[in-house]
Amino acid sequence: MRQLFWMALLVGAWGCNQATDPAADKKARQKSPYFDMVGFMSQLERNSKGMALRKRALMGDKYEEKTLKNPELRRELGIFFAADLRKPAWQGVYHTERHGANTTYTARNDKPELRLLVVGADSAGRVARLDLHMLQDNYLYSSDASGSLYVRYDGGKPKLDSVALSGTQRIVFGSPFIYTLQGKFL
Repeated sequence: MRQLFWMALLVGAWGCNQATDPAADKKARQKSPYFDMVGFMSQLERNSKGMALRKRALMGDKYEEKTLKNPELRRELGIFFAADLRKPAWQGVYHTERHGANTTYTARNDKPELRLLVVGADSAGRVARLDLHMLQDNYLYSSDASGSLYVRYDGGKPKLDSVALSGTQRIVFGSPFIYTLQGKFL
């Protein structure tokens, strides 16, 4: 039960957003030069309906292995949905570099939680891998998380292949909570 609390807290912390005007947010997203992470994740979510997720998680000192039929992807992959480069408040905050098939977005300061996003493409130029690093630190809570998401293509449509997450989090003066998760979509 304690592990579920920590995982829910982690997902909730990454999912917290400041309220914005939806029309202004949509307009800013359309103009953004950055990768549309939320749009791509939403597409993966649509294309991966009916898939199962076999996951192994180590949360603190508890190990869990199970298969979820029709997993709630916004919950299981919340960190990727939260890695929204196109948030209006984050415009102009990222330095973009292209190296071969990879595009790297690096935060220029410590303001955004998303510090690094690498979008890797396959030989056809399609997104094949997403790597990210998020860091959140305030007087009540700190979290440091990294993740990799692998994509496969079926009939030209991107689908989820596998995921790996790891990180630590600490609430106020508590001991750090360490977690890792590996998952394969079936």
